[in-house]
Formats: sequence, C-alpha cells, structure tokens
Amino acid sequence: VTSDNPGDMITAVIAVAIGNELGCVVETTGINKDTDELIGEAEEMVRYMMEKRDVAIRELHVEFSTTTVKNIASAIASVVYLNNDIVEG
Repeated sequence: VTSDNPGDMITAVIAVAIGNELGCVVETTGINKDTDELIGEAEEMVRYMMEKRDVAIRELHVEFSTTTVKNIASAIASVVYLNNDIVEG
C-alpha cells in the first residue's frame, strides 16, 4: 500500500496458513485503519480459505508492516516461496 498524504498511517498485512498437503496466503492493506483489525481480517480470511478446502491448519503466521507517511511511503508484507530442494549453506 502506498500513500503520498502526510500523516496517513499505512499498513500491509499477510497471513499464511499451512496444512499437511497445502497452504493458503492472503493479504490486506489499509490506510488509517486499526492495525489489529487488519490483522484480524487477514487471519479470518485465511482460516476461511482453509476451512472451505477442508484442510486443518498446522501452522498460522501473520506478519504486518506499518508506517506513518511523511512525504510518500509504501508498506509491504510478503511471502517468499521456497521448495524443499533449497539447501542453506
């Protein structure tokens, strides 16, 4: 989310639910919205998506980024997908 309105509070939220066989990712953003409400919205959406697929959630992660605009600003929350073939060295 991006804003060029000084004083705006901008927030990006991402939620990741992981099941045994699949997972879901959702994101939401807001300008001048309560961060806790946005976090709750993302968590509710990802739980709903897993429920509709009849998949039990093994892990649930919610992360957010928020800032107050001074001139122009962006808030970003992201997920990086890695496969099992990647080895840390």
